Amino acid sequence: MPLDVYLKIPEDPNYDPTQIEIEDDLFNFVQYIEMILTTNRGEVFGAPELGANLESYLWNQHITAGTIKSEINRQIFQMCPNLSARIAFEVDVQFFKGDITDYILVDIIIEGEKVLGIVSTPSAN
Repeated sequence: MPLDVYLKIPEDPNYDPTQIEIEDDLFNFVQYIEMILTTNRGEVFGAPELGANLESYLWNQHITAGTIKSEINRQIFQMCPNLSARIAFEVDVQFFKGDITDYILVDIIIEGEKVLGIVSTPSAN
């Protein structure tokens, strides 16, 4: 199994301060997907195409859930080709209209089980 760096931050409810490296393929795969979903393009030096840019889709009335799903899948296949070829996964994208703001919900399903859910709302800049 390949080794990778443990990327969880202390604010994550599943953070483990004793972890430094990860050898589990499924954990690595979910960690890569989480990085893709929570990153905006251009934020990672040396990887300008990395990032799902979820917040930017909230302001585009011509974007569909299918378009976002395709972009996320493209990113996953591009950024982690070995793991995405071996681990069956699904991406589910939904738009919701809130009382104050709209939001996007992205769920990652592996082997029929939701393993990751990310909600994107406009940031308070």
